[in-house]
Amino acid sequence: MANDELVLYTIFRSSAAWRVRIALAIKGVKYVSKAVSWDNKELMAELLSLNPAGRIPILVHNGRVLTESLAIVEYIDEWSKTVIDWTPRGPKRGRGRPQARWKDLFIRAIGPTFLREARSHEWHAMHIRAYS
Repeated sequence: MANDELVLYTIFRSSAAWRVRIALAIKGVKYVSKAVSWDNKELMAELLSLNPAGRIPILVHNGRVLTESLAIVEYIDEWSKTVIDWTPRGPKRGRGRPQARWKDLFIRAIGPTFLREARSHEWHAMHIRAYS
């Protein structure tokens, strides 16, 4: 792993992982994505060595392992040097946590809609393959 490389262990359908991927996209941060599959024993062993609870997302950066999505988002916000801030800077920083919690509620509210759409597309694609 390169010294300044960010590695994100993620699952497509995880709303917590979505939060991190959205923050990375908004901040314009490049990262390596490791899509976790519960069937991939080698990757699962790697994941469990980083987070024994086996929870997603996990961000690894410069030897640091972060495992909670809001903590990861705050870390990305403080670490990256972009114009866009996920949470306020300076004295207004105290308002950042409630904003992050609001964003968490927002993602939880829209997440099921996106999952329904994803499942619909998967079902449609599966049908096309089956009857082609």
